[in-house]
Amino acid sequence: MLISFAEHWSNARQTPGALNALNITLDLLSRPTAPGETQIIKATTAANHLLPEILHLRPDVKVLVMYSGLDAFLESVTRRDFGGRSFARQMHQTFTDAIPLDISFTQQEQMLHTDTQIAALVWLMQTAFFAQIQRYYGADRVRTLSSARFLAAPANALANAGAFFELDASPEQWAEVADGPVFREHAKERGRPFTTATHNAQLAHARNAHTRELQVTEDWAQQIAARCGAPLSLGGYLDVARYLSVRTESRRRDPDLKLSRRRS
Repeated sequence: MLISFAEHWSNARQTPGALNALNITLDLLSRPTAPGETQIIKATTAANHLLPEILHLRPDVKVLVMYSGLDAFLESVTRRDFGGRSFARQMHQTFTDAIPLDISFTQQEQMLHTDTQIAALVWLMQTAFFAQIQRYYGADRVRTLSSARFLAAPANALANAGAFFELDASPEQWAEVADGPVFREHAKERGRPFTTATHNAQLAHARNAHTRELQVTEDWAQQIAARCGAPLSLGGYLDVARYLSVRTESRRRDPDLKLSRRRS
């Protein structure tokens, strides 16, 4: 249902009653929690641009943005071959209207963009969008965690995430979870074993197979980021990024967040 909202939200958000409809939908999708219980939901990528409205409608909600670096994202796209490249183009089509960058391309330029350039734009759209949310709501409600740091020290990452979400568990309990069966199975392929070493080896293989393409795309993406002010990192470890102010200004929480960007 939220995916359906997300598909139409870039146009529907200005429609009278749209925010109330989303609020009612969130109520219908919710359930009462037991004492001491916390609900944590992993949103699908296609619905991430609903976050400003959800944060506005649910003042008690916190967000942990887990992200990969540009290099790892592009490696993952190329590793998945046609499926990854097709996914990047689908996300580009969704995000171009919902969370556009402050830059525009002619139709001819867009037609000439390679698959990995499209993927890089998808990554930049998301980092710019998440950075705005983080800057607006502050560290009390929005934190970031890179996938590389999570994979390097999962128990520590889980402990910090638990503290952020105010979960009552000891470091030993988090270590037990990190070493348990959940993190030994591939998140998107049920039954397939997962290890950090295998994951890193797959990305390295993609890097070796597409070295020139990835290098050219990453250099191009850095130039685009400089032109439109998009960050190349979301920064710290369950903390605000270094380039963002840790001070949250006192102001009215406008659900639109003025996320519309100049496209010239």
